[in-house]
Amino acid sequence: MKIYAAILKKFTSAAIIMIVTGMLTCSAADTVSLTDEEAAWLSEHPVIRFAIDPDNAPIEWINRKNLERGMSFDMLKLVEQRLGIHFERVESAGWIESIQMLQNRDVDILPAFRRAKEWQQKLLFSRPWFSLPGVILSEQKYQTLEELEGSKVAVVHDYIWDDLVSKNDDNLIIIRASDSHRCIDLVVQGGADAMVGDIASVTWILNRSGATHLRIRPVAGQYLDLSVAIRSDWLLFQNIINKVLDSISQSELDKIEEDWIQLIEPAFWKDPLFQVVTLFIVIIILSILTTIMFWNRSLQREVERNAAALEEAAMKLIHAEKMESIGLLAAGIAHEVKNPLAVIQMGIDHLTHENEGSEITRMTLHDMEHAVRKADGTIRKLLDYSRGTPPDMKAADINNEIRTVLDLISHECHLHQILIEANLTDELPWIVMDTDQVQQLFMNIMLNAVQSMEDEGGGTLSVSSKVKKLDSTELQRDSTGTLSSGDRVVWVEIKDTGHSIDEKDLGKVFDPFYTTRPLGKGTGLGLTVSLNIIRNHDASIDIRNRDEGGVSVLMMFRAKEVTEE
Repeated sequence: MKIYAAILKKFTSAAIIMIVTGMLTCSAADTVSLTDEEAAWLSEHPVIRFAIDPDNAPIEWINRKNLERGMSFDMLKLVEQRLGIHFERVESAGWIESIQMLQNRDVDILPAFRRAKEWQQKLLFSRPWFSLPGVILSEQKYQTLEELEGSKVAVVHDYIWDDLVSKNDDNLIIIRASDSHRCIDLVVQGGADAMVGDIASVTWILNRSGATHLRIRPVAGQYLDLSVAIRSDWLLFQNIINKVLDSISQSELDKIEEDWIQLIEPAFWKDPLFQVVTLFIVIIILSILTTIMFWNRSLQREVERNAAALEEAAMKLIHAEKMESIGLLAAGIAHEVKNPLAVIQMGIDHLTHENEGSEITRMTLHDMEHAVRKADGTIRKLLDYSRGTPPDMKAADINNEIRTVLDLISHECHLHQILIEANLTDELPWIVMDTDQVQQLFMNIMLNAVQSMEDEGGGTLSVSSKVKKLDSTELQRDSTGTLSSGDRVVWVEIKDTGHSIDEKDLGKVFDPFYTTRPLGKGTGLGLTVSLNIIRNHDASIDIRNRDEGGVSVLMMFRAKEVTEE
């Protein structure tokens, strides 16, 4: 902190000396020698209108109590004392508006104008009344701009320091921010390695942010000059203001500097080094005490945790084995049911051809035949789904697999008052897939949705399919990183109106044995198997919560130019 104070003393004083050296100064008196013409002009213009940059502390700004604060106001008070005139501020929303007001002559001066050389053809300017040294702010001990090579450097956009670092654009990574506050935030948060700015703005913000771990180093030979900008038709006032600036003494400039440019040294207990050392000592003491007190208890808890984990894993394996047995049993039952259905179908066929009964009898036989065929179709699909077959990759229409799975779960949905909405685009491009695996994929996703809506007492299961050409926005849903922008995909989305997934659980849904269902309600393997199927098909899957409630599962299959065999 003492180094900062030395920098302030050395460089701001040097800047002031540079301004006043060579000027025709008067004595320390509060009067200025004016010509008759200049005195007459002042008598005709007793009130001078001005505007400021309302958010440029500590140079000039309006505080929360609507009070005028800053270096430029102190300078204007000195001018008022010497000339016996009055300055009247005109409200301005920002710096750009203030410049426009001066060009339009809605105001007469801007007291703290930067980058005057660029406006010489449009406005008049006094000589600089203050020069602020440029500084490098960072955690490192950067001494020059050359040492910043390859670093990320923050600057205020379109400011003098932007011009300075832009000369080394090939060697620096320049981050342009809207103001000095944002630049310093970037350095504090690690978004930038350093900031280049003026010493007044930097020290003002540091005093209020408490970021005392940052280091300030001067940029040799670089200054921000503050001049009075004057309306272009007031050449006489330009001469007058220069005479006033010549009359301002070194002690008066020192007073402005002391009031607004300083780096407050924090109390020693706020020093980050002191805090880190103190925290380190406290942690060591607490660690020793904690180790002595809880060594035996921690071993006991570890044994208990391991035993519980083994028991839970065993229960999950037992349950998975039970589910496999139930699957085999269901397949056997299906075979048993098919035989009686076949006998019933034969009886219906016989009665239909042999019986010349009434119209009611024929309608009854027709309804019975329709019911038997529907039951037989459902059992056939269940048998097909239960068979384990080797992968068989071939071109197929994915809509057929979606419809097959919807038929299988339709009874379950009806039982739980779940409405099925299918919006399947006709004539989708065929994709190369293993139909059994894809059916299992859709079955896992849809059953999860059904179980979610069971808890809500019903809902809507929406299934849609279409073909899309991915753009950068849609590519954000490729959570597996499989696809690229411009890829043509078959887009299958399954949405439900059940309960959402806890945000903290979204990243775990594909983990083996992970489930939020009670024991006996799920193995936690469905989505793990689904992810493996997706990978086998060079596809992508994304699961996220819907804003209106429920979950959306998006699967994107790469569309290939294939035809039906």
